[in-house]
Amino acid sequence: ENIRLNLAITLEQLGEYGEAEQLFVELLSRHPDSIDHLAAYGHFLVTVERYAEARDRYETALDLALERGDLVKAAPVARSLSAMAFLLGEEEIGLCHSELAFRLTTNVDELVRHVKLLTASGRYTQARDFLQQSGRDLEGDPRLANRMALALYGLGDSTEATRYNSIATDVGLQDPQEKFEAEALGLVLDALDELVRAA
Repeated sequence: ENIRLNLAITLEQLGEYGEAEQLFVELLSRHPDSIDHLAAYGHFLVTVERYAEARDRYETALDLALERGDLVKAAPVARSLSAMAFLLGEEEIGLCHSELAFRLTTNVDELVRHVKLLTASGRYTQARDFLQQSGRDLEGDPRLANRMALALYGLGDSTEATRYNSIATDVGLQDPQEKFEAEALGLVLDALDELVRAA
């Protein structure tokens, strides 16, 4: 069954949508309660822009994972529901599923993903508070320091934003996008500091 699921996913990636869907439907007819099959078919349905059907498959997969206490499978399904909701402009639903994905795993990657969504949607106070209440060492993890710097900048606290941004760059961000964000924020904060001094 895993070989057939992998084949369906590969066909989807190659753009062979008809054949891929036939395999997904066949797999689900044999295993209608398979979290993996439902989630993979949900992804396929997003790819072909059949969002209502995708939501149904993802929600079924999430419900099954939660009923079974399988948080390892539930978290990525919640993340997929979040991504799809944002794609459709359903920000509140997306944020709810994003927070659920974090709460199911409480790992740093999900925390960073959730706070990214909060800052991207202009919810800087929520982002700051979420980070502070996470119980994580914000100064020891450059990704968390980077997220805090962006939230604080959004709140107009350039002093603390500069401090956290320095921590993020000094400790060393690995992700190229996050490095770029930190460097860009550093330039903006330096320019603001120069304006304040000149005034």
